[in-house]
Amino acid sequence: MGTDQKKSISVFIASPGDLVPERKMFRDTIDQLNHGFGDGAGVQFEALGWEDENAEAGRRVQDVLNKQIAQCDLFVLALYGRWGQKAPDSPYASYTEEEFQVAMGLWEQHKCPEVLVFFKNVDAARIADPGPQLTQVLDFRKKLENRHDILFRAFNSEVDFGQQIDKHLRDFARGEWEKLDDQIPSVTFSKNIAGSLEAASQASEQRFRKAEENSREIAKAGTIDSVELKTAAADVSLVQQYQKEFALARAAMDAVSNQRIEDAKILFAQATEETTDLSILAAAADFYRQVNDIENSSRMVLRQASIARDRTIAAQHYLQLVPQGMMLSMVNQVLENTLAQDPPEEKAEVLDICQEIYGGAKFEKVLIDMLVHFYTLEEIVQLATFLASPVGQSSLVKQPQFTVAMMAYVQDEYLRIYRERHPKANDAAGNEAAAAEQHPPLLEAASTQQAKTGPAPQA
Repeated sequence: MGTDQKKSISVFIASPGDLVPERKMFRDTIDQLNHGFGDGAGVQFEALGWEDENAEAGRRVQDVLNKQIAQCDLFVLALYGRWGQKAPDSPYASYTEEEFQVAMGLWEQHKCPEVLVFFKNVDAARIADPGPQLTQVLDFRKKLENRHDILFRAFNSEVDFGQQIDKHLRDFARGEWEKLDDQIPSVTFSKNIAGSLEAASQASEQRFRKAEENSREIAKAGTIDSVELKTAAADVSLVQQYQKEFALARAAMDAVSNQRIEDAKILFAQATEETTDLSILAAAADFYRQVNDIENSSRMVLRQASIARDRTIAAQHYLQLVPQGMMLSMVNQVLENTLAQDPPEEKAEVLDICQEIYGGAKFEKVLIDMLVHFYTLEEIVQLATFLASPVGQSSLVKQPQFTVAMMAYVQDEYLRIYRERHPKANDAAGNEAAAAEQHPPLLEAASTQQAKTGPAPQA
């Protein structure tokens, strides 16, 4: 089917200047879709945005962009820490806001274009003390959450952004847009995390009462020791700070239970800004992990591990960053390939023994024990930090394909060298054909295996 016979789908992207890599990823993703998915689905995506327009005498560039928005099928807004360039010739605070309001006005009147909003996850420390630009972004997120009619998503990096754009455009082209709202995961806390936070909070209240009582007794005794008075006052102040942190953490968990996720992000950021309490950090880490904020989750866990000097905490977090079942699947694939030529009864017994060794939850425990045994806390922290980074997450996606390709390469080379050393083994033409079928070339083997198992797990 030629391009002129395809259904055209135009997609406009609006974003401030702090998301230049994401804008490039947006256009690269559309190019890739057009050369693959688009051919099969009979669609041609067209990327629109400010890059496509130049200023001309007598024309307001924003008016031209607004006309593009009026003609597009899908409007994508991406935000990070900035609200956008000031717009002195507009009733809105920025040109980015004007573009969004134009798209929303059209959608409310004609249900076209569809509107999709993305927010890049922000460091919790910045959220706890935001400047004017980030404050506007956070306020906007809360407004979207409250109105319930605009689809919005969070992402960690330009790679993550590209993967989400790819998925949403495919769904849009297939007419599956209405199903996207059902894909929003709920956030729940385990009884262990909630119980630990409550127990620590009650202990803090007891410490506060004891510190106040001690301070009153010192003052009542009329001691002239100013150092003792200052120490008592400092104890009271410190415990008051703990109580404030616990109050913020409890408020964050209450916000989660009422599905006010944006409020919870701000409250957890404020609760963890300076805390050293492990229960608060654990609750925040679990929350950030569930809302797919990998970097903030990692920061909380690594602070936990450093304060407690507990390598197990860091090792558990490291494994949580790996897609569930990926490592076990890779081990099983190695076994399957290794045992491919063995008699069925021997293969079955080996697999049964391996299942007894690391089946169920045993495999994860073994991995954690090995990490803790062979690596220092600092080394595990660095491994987890890399895996949580955008580069680490994107490299993780490629790991299964890489492993399958290496296995295929070793098998193919082994057979080649073996045949060179034992030429009589190739006398029968049928043996050669059978071997080629069982051991396809490197890239073919990788793509065949991926077709069988599906795409690589997404980080």
